[in-house]
Amino acid sequence: MKRLRNLIDKSYTALAACSFFILVLPLLHIIGSIIINGLKRFDLELITSPPKSLLSAGGGILHAIVGTAMVVFVAMIISLPIGFLTGIYLAEFARGKLAQIIRALITTIAGIPSIIVGVFAYTIIVVVYGFSVLAGGFALGFISIPYVVRSTEEALKAVPIEIKEAGFSLGIPRWKVILFIDVGYAKSRIIAGFLLALARVIGETAPLIVTILGGINIPSGLFSPANAIPLVIYQYALSPFKAWHDIAWSAALLLLIIALVMNLGVRYYLKIKAIYY
Repeated sequence: MKRLRNLIDKSYTALAACSFFILVLPLLHIIGSIIINGLKRFDLELITSPPKSLLSAGGGILHAIVGTAMVVFVAMIISLPIGFLTGIYLAEFARGKLAQIIRALITTIAGIPSIIVGVFAYTIIVVVYGFSVLAGGFALGFISIPYVVRSTEEALKAVPIEIKEAGFSLGIPRWKVILFIDVGYAKSRIIAGFLLALARVIGETAPLIVTILGGINIPSGLFSPANAIPLVIYQYALSPFKAWHDIAWSAALLLLIIALVMNLGVRYYLKIKAIYY
């Protein structure tokens, strides 16, 4: 009987290992392909130079890097205040059916396909003001709101009740306890949630196709068309030019590095905060 149990245990262990390998293999293939092909044009010119002519082998994606920074900045300006305040409301004030309705809406928004969000931004911004950084930032900000709400709510719920009661026992008003004590205690998790929301939307492509137009010019303002790294990858990969294919691979490698650095940075930040607190 003991041998049978050991055999079953080893069988399930082998099955779990095989399942993990099958799951990871496509991811390793994608990452390996991006690294091998992306290193061909991954140089200083890629991030410091604007694009050149169609048949030229040089050029970079400076216009897309600037466009990405502007679009993501607008997205964070839109999503952080809304998501942060909504998260506080859900964690500290919302009760009963109202809280259930708000959480259901947040879950619904999180499940909306990103291209639908892009079309929504198109109908209310692009139709009026044209393709612009503002339209792209609005779309990405709308996508990131649920992630900010959830991270803020969960971070505040994790604050020990003793800390809250200590503030109340000193006669501190509730709003001050929430903003200065609860948020202060949970700020590391809240900041980590913000960064993860940023990492989530920085690689979005579908909403940008219908909101920022693309192009080769560096955006001059919020109401001017722009390009972004994910959109450059999409456009250059579909082009018939070998030079553009190389740039697309290198841009994908750059985007992969950005996302990896942000995710590892969040983990390291949380680890450091856990050590000191």
